[in-house]
Amino acid sequence: MKPSVNTTPMRHQRGFVSIAAVFFVILGVFSILTQTLGMLGHKASDSVQYLEGIKALLIAESGVERSVAIVSGIVAADDTQLNAACDAAKKTNAGVSNQAIQFPSDVPHGSFQYDSSITSAPGTCAVRVTGLYNQAQRTLQTLINVASEIGTAGFGHNIAMRLENNTAVPGVAVFNLAWRRHGSTGNSTSGGQATATRCPLPSCNLEWTLESSSGNPSVGALGTAVNIGAKTGVDVIQTLSEDRNYSEVGMVMPGIAGLPTLVGNFYDSKRTANTANNTVTTGDTSSGEAKGWCAQADTLVFGVSGRGNDNVTGAYASVVFNTNGNPAQPIAMNWIAHYPNTDGSTPGVFGDVFSEIWYTYNPYVMLSGATSKSGETGTINMAASLPNALIKGTILKVYSGTGKFAGSTQVLDTVAAGSTQFKVTATPSTALANATVCGGICALFDNPSSPSSSTTFALTRATDAAQQWAGGFVCLRGVDPSKIRRIARSQAKISQWNEVTSGF
Repeated sequence: MKPSVNTTPMRHQRGFVSIAAVFFVILGVFSILTQTLGMLGHKASDSVQYLEGIKALLIAESGVERSVAIVSGIVAADDTQLNAACDAAKKTNAGVSNQAIQFPSDVPHGSFQYDSSITSAPGTCAVRVTGLYNQAQRTLQTLINVASEIGTAGFGHNIAMRLENNTAVPGVAVFNLAWRRHGSTGNSTSGGQATATRCPLPSCNLEWTLESSSGNPSVGALGTAVNIGAKTGVDVIQTLSEDRNYSEVGMVMPGIAGLPTLVGNFYDSKRTANTANNTVTTGDTSSGEAKGWCAQADTLVFGVSGRGNDNVTGAYASVVFNTNGNPAQPIAMNWIAHYPNTDGSTPGVFGDVFSEIWYTYNPYVMLSGATSKSGETGTINMAASLPNALIKGTILKVYSGTGKFAGSTQVLDTVAAGSTQFKVTATPSTALANATVCGGICALFDNPSSPSSSTTFALTRATDAAQQWAGGFVCLRGVDPSKIRRIARSQAKISQWNEVTSGF
């Protein structure tokens, strides 16, 4: 007998195995697909975070660039204002600290914020700024340095300085050129005594030209004043007759409402050109008010050409005007510029000659009919109302009439025009009776109404390297004291840049 074979169940079993295999394959594909989609999702999320982090970093860099631009703009106008510039560079446009600065509408989720608590070492500006974009943030820290040259120095006969007036009003610049009259240290010279010629600009005015008269080591001084319009610049070129070592500095004085007036000048080879090498040396001037060269002036400028004794540290520590007045009223003038640098960083110089500029400011007034009464300590009564406001701190002196102020008497508080009374910081040493009182540079001269009077000034040297000098004075009227600055070439640059990570 043949065995009975049932084939139908076998066919069903093979079908079941195939369906199960496909099912498990499909499950595997779904699992792999799920993992792949999950991985892609994570990668997409990581990519978004990465891109937002890059945007936050770029936004932080924008904050750094903004700070550099602010610092550059301020120090270009006045290179002495680095600290103020650094403070402004960490605030919003409205002057607010620690507040986020929002990006424009085309970057709606971006902003940056400065950390105003970051302190800066002297001569630098440290800035820390955090850029934010959505949830991402990146922080950068940078150090801004300002490189300034406040004069020009070298060897030759054509001396050029760039004059820039960054204010919105015209001004007057004063330059002092110093040079060796005969041989120059470190350089071979020919010819005789070198003389200087002022710049050829139409507005270039000669203010002084003289030399110290101590033989071969002597130095020359050339003072020039140049008018300059608002927001303009010009190259100022002085010329020497022979190649010599030279140094030049300058200052610019914008006006209160327009171009300041050049009143006059004073220089004299026997009165402002020193020949002795003393720790303190003196010269003298006539009364600028009585003689007219400083009448109705509010600003007095003094240019100095110094013999450096082949030592770059040569400089003057102070210039004091009216050192022996009656009454005593020494006026410490303000140093504004010295060149070359006393640290030896100026290339191509040998310390045998240097240039400086000093100045002082005092608001001008001339008041008649001034009277002081006993029992009214420090009070001055006027016969007529004040024509203009009387500014606090203005130094006063009796110009004529009966009475005398103590030395360095000043207006106690600002008084508006129209008043008939004001207070001063000291009771007059002799009561005033119908006296005429002056302020301005008039008040700084000794016995200012006398054409025969003289006023002594003194220079104190900072080191023994500073020897003889030559110089001159120039007076101006209508200067805005808040805008006075030295002439400088300044540039802000980043000297350090790094990203700050969390916790650091």
